[in-house]
Amino acid sequence: MADIIDLIEQGKVKRYFRARNKYCFEGAVSHITQHASGTEPLFLEEADYFYMLYLMKEILCKLKCKVLSFVFMSNHIHLLLKFFESNMPYVMKALLQRYASYFNKKYQRRGHVFSGAYRSALCFGDSYLLAASLYAHMNPVKKGLVKNPVDYKWSSAALFLNEAEKDTFVDYKFILGILDEDMWRAKMKYRDLLKKFDVGKISDVFEKPDTLNVMANMLKEKIKNGAWSVIFQVIAVLKNG
Repeated sequence: MADIIDLIEQGKVKRYFRARNKYCFEGAVSHITQHASGTEPLFLEEADYFYMLYLMKEILCKLKCKVLSFVFMSNHIHLLLKFFESNMPYVMKALLQRYASYFNKKYQRRGHVFSGAYRSALCFGDSYLLAASLYAHMNPVKKGLVKNPVDYKWSSAALFLNEAEKDTFVDYKFILGILDEDMWRAKMKYRDLLKKFDVGKISDVFEKPDTLNVMANMLKEKIKNGAWSVIFQVIAVLKNG
């Protein structure tokens, strides 16, 4: 662990992925994914999605953890979180155990709701954070549930895409600020980028974790200040497989 900490401090590591022995610190930003056990669903009706939202707001905010972006799919979830204390294991245990207990009790079932340990990728660069958010918001389109990410009810996409700003526990401006200091311009850039993606060429991150690395490497650090064309290089990579 000491070696990776040294690399982080030297700026040589932009993303640190772990399924076990996760690393967290004050101010850490992490892309967390969790999948249902086997082929089972995580959500069976709208009330289940609402309950996860309720838990996320109650637990994560109370435990000094900021939600930057999220997507709930029927059998997995994506969370982009910023931690203000080094308490990731405690936060995630509280969230996932509360939901699992609710789900098993409601549907009179036993056994695991989630598939083993959740996965966490600490983000140390804007490019990976933006790529993770874009990928997550495109999930419902990739699965054929909606044609436009903004139309998917169980994600933060509408906060990133609708012109109106909303008072919410999701700090969507944190990621949009990567693209532009002006929120309206940032939303337009985010919308344009989503429109350009060929979802048929985007691999499933659970099957091919390097998908996000490819996206992030093309988004690099020149996102603001007159280098918008750099972002669209990622589209060519995705289209070429």
